[in-house]
Amino acid sequence: MGHSSDEELILARATLEKLSYIERHSSLTAERLAEGVHNHILEVGTKVFDSSGMIVLQWGTTCGGLEIYNRALTIVTVHGGMSSGGSTSGTGVSNVAASSWRNVNVNSRIVTLFGTSGAEVGYQAFTHPLMPGAGSLL
Repeated sequence: MGHSSDEELILARATLEKLSYIERHSSLTAERLAEGVHNHILEVGTKVFDSSGMIVLQWGTTCGGLEIYNRALTIVTVHGGMSSGGSTSGTGVSNVAASSWRNVNVNSRIVTLFGTSGAEVGYQAFTHPLMPGAGSLL
């Protein structure tokens, strides 16, 4: 017995929905297996800038966004990728004002932070982009 075109269309839609579901869940499972990622959180930490004034954060999967907590009295510059210079402007560069926090979307496996030697910076790294947001820590 043959199927009518309406039946074939319904079957095709159902198959596509199922494949989409499998693809979404397979991606999440691969993310968890590759990095031990849960709730899209790559890493949470606090670091102190050494004498170079540079901190390099690196992961095995792409970081979509960071929450940066700048506790210093000077700006912290965020470069989406590996950078050797502390340029405070340009594509892929974001600044976090003194004594403030900011969400920065990066889409990179490597993020370079620049700040003042001895200053402390807190961060939360996520596999997905973040809603824009910023505020004072005071």
